[in-house]
Amino acid sequence: EDPPLLPVTPSDRILLAQRTGVVLAADPHTALANIRHALATHQREALPLLLAHAGQLIPDASAAGVDAWLSYLQLRHDAAMEAEHISALRYARALQIDAARLSPAGIADPRVRNGLGGRGHILQMFGNYQEATSCYLQLIRHSICFPPPPGPLWWIIHDAYAQVAYTQALSGRDFRLADAALHRAEALADRFGDNPGIQFGQARRLLEVGLAAAIRREDLSMPVFRRNRELLVEKRFSRFLSIAERTYEANWRLATQDIRLLYAVATRDSGLAVEAREEFQRTTDTTGGFANLTDRFNSRLRWAAEISPRFDGISLILGPSDELREPSAIPRRQTGLLIRPRRRGDE
Repeated sequence: EDPPLLPVTPSDRILLAQRTGVVLAADPHTALANIRHALATHQREALPLLLAHAGQLIPDASAAGVDAWLSYLQLRHDAAMEAEHISALRYARALQIDAARLSPAGIADPRVRNGLGGRGHILQMFGNYQEATSCYLQLIRHSICFPPPPGPLWWIIHDAYAQVAYTQALSGRDFRLADAALHRAEALADRFGDNPGIQFGQARRLLEVGLAAAIRREDLSMPVFRRNRELLVEKRFSRFLSIAERTYEANWRLATQDIRLLYAVATRDSGLAVEAREEFQRTTDTTGGFANLTDRFNSRLRWAAEISPRFDGISLILGPSDELREPSAIPRRQTGLLIRPRRRGDE
């Protein structure tokens, strides 16, 4: 089901204006702009009312035009995706289908590609790794057949290959496919190396695939007999941190600390774990943070304490809440790479 969207009442309008400074707009396009602003400024508390109001103004493509309808679907997807809400899959699929069906560009419309990527991401979150991989590969084919301008094209294809690799790392199954995808992504990164996003993403996914191959899933440790893999991970970890130091995006900075914590758990380095925790908290305090990333980091801390007494006593992160993040509609197991040891009966 959709995230909770309550009917908009006059008192809701007043409270929204008092808490966020946002006034519900009568114009559909302004209503969409308000949602974009709330997403960009992390005003998650405003989203339920803003989304409900936009849904009343734009119930279908005929209400305010095709572009407004597709923008509404994209924003509904984006809001649900950050909350890791299963309804993001519905809006991604609707975006893909309606962009192909209603846009003058038809199947060539770039919003078809956005829908494919959104489907891949939420399927990955919920553990449907084969289906997620299929969506990312379709996205690559779409980008090649209907390319955007050259700059965005290479970014899109690089990210899709990197996501294929990460999906395989999450599943822990086909590292040959992960390595092949990384090889293709690396060729693009070498060709367009001045893009900081591509550089960060490439170093991150290389490290994550290396960690997934080196870490024993039963206890999240790196066994001595895997020393060659451990040395490779150490090299990739060092390179990743050197690139991450130049990162200013809040979600990338938080992701960096999550990976540092994973590495600390695998190497049983409690000092590094404390450093990662302190930096994650500082970044959250200064940027507002993300509820889903905070929940992931705290879950990793809890499992670390169960794995080894070295991690006892490390405080959890104090972070933001998200009204769209319903326990019954988000993944049953915390999303992220190697959060918990594998137990008997796990898929």
